[in-house]
Amino acid sequence: MGIDVEMFDRLADDPEIQRVAAAMRKQAGDAQVVLGVDRLDYTKGLPRRLLAFERLLEMRGPDAPPVQLVQVAVTSRNNVSEYKKHKRSVDELVGHINGRFGRPDYTPIRYVNTGQDASEVSALYQAADVMLVTPLRDGLNLVAKEFVASRKDLDGVLVLSEFAGVATELPEALKMNPFDLQGSAEVLAAALALPREERRKRMQSMRDAVQRGNVHTWVETFLEELAIDDESVRGQPGDRDALERAFAAASSAGKITLFLDYDGTLVDFQPRPEMAVPDAQLLETVRELAEHDDIDLHVVSGRPRDFLEQHFGALPIGLHGEHGLVSRIAPGAKWITATTGPGLWRPRVLDVLRRFAAQIPGSLVETKEQSVAFHYRQVDAEFAASTVKEIRTHLTEMLSQFGATVISGNRVLEIRPMGINKGNVISRVLAAGDGDTTAMIFGDDRTDEDMFGAAPEDALTVKVGLGRTGARFRLAGCREVRQFLRGMLSHSRAHG
Repeated sequence: MGIDVEMFDRLADDPEIQRVAAAMRKQAGDAQVVLGVDRLDYTKGLPRRLLAFERLLEMRGPDAPPVQLVQVAVTSRNNVSEYKKHKRSVDELVGHINGRFGRPDYTPIRYVNTGQDASEVSALYQAADVMLVTPLRDGLNLVAKEFVASRKDLDGVLVLSEFAGVATELPEALKMNPFDLQGSAEVLAAALALPREERRKRMQSMRDAVQRGNVHTWVETFLEELAIDDESVRGQPGDRDALERAFAAASSAGKITLFLDYDGTLVDFQPRPEMAVPDAQLLETVRELAEHDDIDLHVVSGRPRDFLEQHFGALPIGLHGEHGLVSRIAPGAKWITATTGPGLWRPRVLDVLRRFAAQIPGSLVETKEQSVAFHYRQVDAEFAASTVKEIRTHLTEMLSQFGATVISGNRVLEIRPMGINKGNVISRVLAAGDGDTTAMIFGDDRTDEDMFGAAPEDALTVKVGLGRTGARFRLAGCREVRQFLRGMLSHSRAHG
């Protein structure tokens, strides 16, 4: 979810808010200001934060420059006894730390229990040296992004819990584990000591990320992902009947060149790519289609050459892997590679993706001969929507100087050399034939739209599943595709 960056920019420029921020700084005296803004909720981890701050004060000693934690903790659910106990424990911990380390001229923790309006919070953001967003568990929390949006001066340091929902969106923030008190105290000490140039560099990157992910962009992405109830997305009832009639007319007029995507078209998606292997029934269907005199069959997939050879290599069909980077156009033919070798971009992309994968449970990186894939099928959908968008943006910027591109598939990002796509396979195969054929193409995701776009006007293009498409027809899923392919065989036998 994004925020309105322009609004926070306006608040940052407001003279009254600037005056309030300056007054807050003056009130802190010589102390560096660490800020926390939270609801008084168990998940926010306030006791762990306070204990980590106490550990920091122990580490620094009495002669170190002063540091003050300004903790805004808005009370919630006052009528629930457990929340009353939680508030009492936090209150007591604040009193204990202030009593232990406070002096007549210095209060370690300034504890604010009342709600703040937008202008007051903006002033706090601008006054802080370090912002703490350190929940024990979190989902949608906009405080971190609000802090970044408020720092038009490019100063301040953001410290995030590893468990914050926004942690992977803002990799330039310093990360800490709130359950590790010593480690948290050390991260906080590092944040307070971060040089100005390093602070500016990190804040600029985070502001760029928040700007790209603003509320308008989020709305556009959200609407794009929705299955809107119109013809372009849902297709029309009777697509199956219309497709069968079109196939019957095409097959009676001549040969069929059949192009089949693999994942999401012939087999259902699995948690990990290696689990989605063809079963005996599918292999038998493909074999029977391939052996038909009037059908020239090609599997066009994002899978690597080794996978296609292992499962389909013995069949008399064309094989095209990595979205057309590697191809075996005819049975027994040599594999052709569209590029001379892995690009210089690969090590850098792999480093980025592996770092993200280490932070995102359920994601994985797949390396192929020429390309790289980042799979996130097992990642929470809401979390993935924002995180993967950030990865895609980061990689797109990185690859702007290289001959490579980032393509979104079905719960996967594909990074491959520029100019390579499945549409090239359609053009190449049809150009090599005698022209007396009708192309029939099945695919389920955005990478398959390249095939639909490259197909001749009379081609029978079939979208599998929901989503916007340039295909003429639509089938619901893999089961319906398999049923249709078996029906093709039955029709061919009946009219052979």
